[in-house]
Amino acid sequence: YARRLAQRYPSLRVMGVDRSSRLLAWAQSRVSSDGLTNCRFQHGDVECISTCIEPVDAVISSRLLLVVGNRNHVIAEIFQVLKPGGRLFLVEPTANLKTQMPLSAMRLVTRLIHSAHRETLPKDAKILSSQEFEDLVRSQAWSKVSIQMQGDYQCAVCEKSGDGVSDREDAATCAHGRPALASRSFA
Repeated sequence: YARRLAQRYPSLRVMGVDRSSRLLAWAQSRVSSDGLTNCRFQHGDVECISTCIEPVDAVISSRLLLVVGNRNHVIAEIFQVLKPGGRLFLVEPTANLKTQMPLSAMRLVTRLIHSAHRETLPKDAKILSSQEFEDLVRSQAWSKVSIQMQGDYQCAVCEKSGDGVSDREDAATCAHGRPALASRSFA
């Protein structure tokens, strides 16, 4: 997602964060081969993201809550890393066969090749019900929340309270004088 966002919006500064060094190296090689200078990747764990990155204007998260263990803590970490006025764009699948099958396959592969050196799928990885999704989203002190269903996905746009306008303009202005978005893509 980070690479595609950087391609589409060259005035933005985009950062992808993942805990897999292998995936980060692959993503960075694709960004380098595309000649993108506004996209970078950083090693980090979403469960402690506020300790590894500076505050950002926006976080984009797709299918993250499906595979993390402590969802409440992860949402709190995302809230913490956002600047005042920052936004979270959150997309999670709904319960359907297209999502259940890959999740079941991931569980099977995890059991078959489990070792101390492989990252494993949490035991409580699951698709969130509409109510679980809404409760999780509303667990933080957002000033605005919009939750919608879009096909096979439940989506939330959340805004952190605070003036933030002048802060974001000062901290997130690119060389061309246009506001830049520091975005996180957790995959």
